[in-house]
Amino acid sequence: MKPLTVYIMPADKNEIPLAKIMESFGDVVEEFVLMPNRDLSESVKRCQTEWYMYVFSNEYLSEELMEALPLLMDQNDYEVFVIYERETINKVERKYGQSPRLFKSHIELNGMMPVLSDENVLQRAIDGFLER
Repeated sequence: MKPLTVYIMPADKNEIPLAKIMESFGDVVEEFVLMPNRDLSESVKRCQTEWYMYVFSNEYLSEELMEALPLLMDQNDYEVFVIYERETINKVERKYGQSPRLFKSHIELNGMMPVLSDENVLQRAIDGFLER
């Protein structure tokens, strides 16, 4: 079994082809789930893989992040990874952000945010971007 379930949620604007999103993950994904809305709290409770991640329908992984993803999931020290986001505006200007996106399957969500205790360990993934 592959270690990752990816939930794809509707974007507010600039959706990209589903195939581009799926291809950007390489071969580590067991299942892609298209969500009708942005509430993941019930869906992740049924996750059968070791890890899950969510993206919007206008995001895809950079090549660097695609290569790093299996390495991130292969470690045992962290339960949540904060992923950096990069949006290209007018083909020149870039906007950056970050948010928790990659979770061990036992981490619950409230909407899109993780429900964490003091024992949960977060880490920033610095090896690439979610691109928009």
